[in-house]
Amino acid sequence: MKYIFDLRSIPSSELEKCGGKATSLSLMMQNLKMNIPSGYVITADAFRDGKITEDANAELNELLATLDRLKTYAVRSSAIGEDGAGNSFAGQYETLTDLMVP
Repeated sequence: MKYIFDLRSIPSSELEKCGGKATSLSLMMQNLKMNIPSGYVITADAFRDGKITEDANAELNELLATLDRLKTYAVRSSAIGEDGAGNSFAGQYETLTDLMVP
């Protein structure tokens, strides 16, 4: 996939396109072998003018088709530079839990 990566295997070349939470989780999973629930990240390249691109949306639909419909999921925002010296908007968006795959 070009826009969506498993947290366990985000290529180092793509980490700068992921938010801080996703990057931290990925590095912990890869380097510290910590017990962290699996997940995916959609990179910043997947969006243009605040909307998901057609290619990224196709990848997302492909991924959704592989998820277990008997499980529930959480969706969490993780923006690039969301909390730093020049700005602070971490936690601005709500985490959605118990979402069912459509």
